[in-house]
Amino acid sequence: MVIPCISFVGRSGVGKTTVIEPVVAHLTQRGQRVAVVKHTRHVGVETDLQGKDTRRFWDAGATQTFLVTPDSVTHIARVVEPSVAATVAGIRDVDVILVEGDKFGPLPKIEVLRTACTTEPLEGLVGRIAMVSDGPGQVEGWPHFALADSAGLADYIQAWITAAQARVGDWEELEHTADLALGVWAPDGPGLFSAAAQGMAALTAVATQAPLTRVATIALEAVDRESLLVDWLNELLYLSESGGEQFAYLAFRFEVLTETTLRAVAMGARVTEVRNAVKAATFHDLAIRATEMGLETTLVFDM
Repeated sequence: MVIPCISFVGRSGVGKTTVIEPVVAHLTQRGQRVAVVKHTRHVGVETDLQGKDTRRFWDAGATQTFLVTPDSVTHIARVVEPSVAATVAGIRDVDVILVEGDKFGPLPKIEVLRTACTTEPLEGLVGRIAMVSDGPGQVEGWPHFALADSAGLADYIQAWITAAQARVGDWEELEHTADLALGVWAPDGPGLFSAAAQGMAALTAVATQAPLTRVATIALEAVDRESLLVDWLNELLYLSESGGEQFAYLAFRFEVLTETTLRAVAMGARVTEVRNAVKAATFHDLAIRATEMGLETTLVFDM
């Protein structure tokens, strides 16, 4: 199971914790399992009470301490320059991971603005997927939520949970003389484009990390929907190998998808075991066909 991972970022004092807390409550009430990671640049923050046994072990020099009770486990470890991405990579058995902070990391980000602090969004923020503010400050083209709209923000995050967990279309690997091929079908265009991308990821990777820790925004124009599908898949292939690591994009939000235009946000997970070296999606025998069940196509990939 893949897990969306979203970071709430903003300047100091904007109230990120105040925004996250009711969102956690909303998601939990809906039956979602939520993990929250707090990132701070302060050194020596105390996380255990003086005099408690685990604190005494820690002060004595223990590398790691664990407190195990009938309903919880508390773990503290000494590390050198830990990254948030490395921390969330080990999280399992939840439906979503929410991070407070880490605005310079690669995670998908929701920016929080408060007019008492500033009305200017963070310049050059990489990975922004939405804005939260109590004023007009926002970035054009991104979903915007009021500071008090915790239910609406929870709906938005719920949609990412659904996208990560659901297969709105399907695919099967087909025999082909030299290259790799997929049969893909779905009830509609977004489902077909999602299923094609997920099927391509299955061809390229045996395994990925659970959390979706990379985000990409893709805007494309093409002469027809077949060309748009090929461009979409090849753009995802290009993005999957940028930054020195390989990622598989598995969850998608389509802002626009017509016969010739696409704008989408994609979330990806780091590939931990490669299956095939796929070079490109091709136009070989490509045609998107309407059926009683929706849409279907056959895709051939160069190796």
